Parts: sequence; C-alpha cells; structure tokens
Amino acid sequence: RALGAGPPPEPPRTPAQELLGRFWAHLISERGLAVASAAGYQDAVRPFVAGRVRADGALALAELCPADISRFMLAEARRRRSRGATLTATALRALLRF
Repeated sequence: RALGAGPPPEPPRTPAQELLGRFWAHLISERGLAVASAAGYQDAVRPFVAGRVRADGALALAELCPADISRFMLAEARRRRSRGATLTATALRALLRF
C-alpha cells in the first residue's frame, strides 16, 4: 500500500453509514428484497437518518418521537410525488421495525 500497490484503505464509516449498511443487508437477507429494491429503500430513508445525526456524529435515535416521524413524512410528501412518498413511508416503516 505504501507503494500504491493496493487499494487505498477505506475511510471509517459513520454511525449513519453503519446503520444504513446493516439495514440494507437486513432487507436482502431477512426480508428477501432484491438488491435494487433494498437500495431504493435505503435511498428513501437516507434523509431521515441524516436528520437524526447529532453534532458529534452519533445517531439520536433514542430521542425519536412520533412527531419527528410525522414531520419527516409531511416534508417528504410535499417534496415528492405520491408514489415516492408511499415508497418513503414503506421504507421508513421497515427501518423503524428493524
């Protein structure tokens, strides 16, 4: 590696990236989703997870309340078409059950 012979080391993963990676693997191995579907779910919930990252990089999931979910879904419904909002709701439900 010092001579450039191997791939560069991967940067450390953030807690959000770790959660999304585990969620993706769960969708494929436990829920039986196709890779493309799991990627769609992961992409749909990425903004929600990003919104739960504290200033120190940790995830603030213990403080999650129903109003947080409602706020996120309302914002997504305004931003997306109905089909995209439906996918987001389905993906978010899967994430919260995970």
